[in-house]
Amino acid sequence: MSPDMLLRLFIPSLALASLITLSACAGGSLPAFAVTRYVDGSTPGGVDCSGNYSIANRNCTGSNGSSFNTLQEAMSASSPGDITLIRAGTYLGINTNRQTLNNGTPGNPITYKAYNNETVELCFMNITDSGIGGPKSYLIFDTIRLTCRSDGPQLSVGNTGPYSTGTHHITFLNMTVANGGAIGCVQWGTASHHLTMTGGSVFSCGYPVNGSAPVSGEVSYNFYVGGEDQILENLEVYDCALY
Repeated sequence: MSPDMLLRLFIPSLALASLITLSACAGGSLPAFAVTRYVDGSTPGGVDCSGNYSIANRNCTGSNGSSFNTLQEAMSASSPGDITLIRAGTYLGINTNRQTLNNGTPGNPITYKAYNNETVELCFMNITDSGIGGPKSYLIFDTIRLTCRSDGPQLSVGNTGPYSTGTHHITFLNMTVANGGAIGCVQWGTASHHLTMTGGSVFSCGYPVNGSAPVSGEVSYNFYVGGEDQILENLEVYDCALY
């Protein structure tokens, strides 16, 4: 049996503190003004398409709605109930210390989803309680890969602090999270609550950035989960550097 197989672990269900249901983030009817838009980083000239985006051609020659060239533009424009469908490609990471990420509302989350299960790569997500606009809430990220960062956690949500100041009600569906550098892949801060991660995989975390041997006494992990009312379920977790 290979070392990779020895380190492979399947988590059918792990609930931290009391359980919540996905309906808290996914239920309810969409508001009348909800918009479905696209993000496509490959449109010629890096232009946005206003009502004339073409799904087939990935340019502004169609009638499939509007598109942005960058995810940041979509994040800034989104309102509760909106859905952003992201086309295949590699995009800059999300860092709410520097970028606007609008909040959804109960029953009307804002959703960011890979279009038609295409391969969408973000370098990382850093969703903080104290960034632009304060704590984030009622968001869904679906079928997105976080695998190209090597100097820190790929998926970091929340900070330390009191429960009332924490980021909350964010759902991660069918995510792939890997290659998290020397300090692991997933970090959820102690102030965060009602975060859900279901489906997908987390692997190859905790390796030193420069490929050198681990430093004695260091601690590595795939997950570091603080906070309350968090759910991890149906995840494939494997290949963590145990040091």
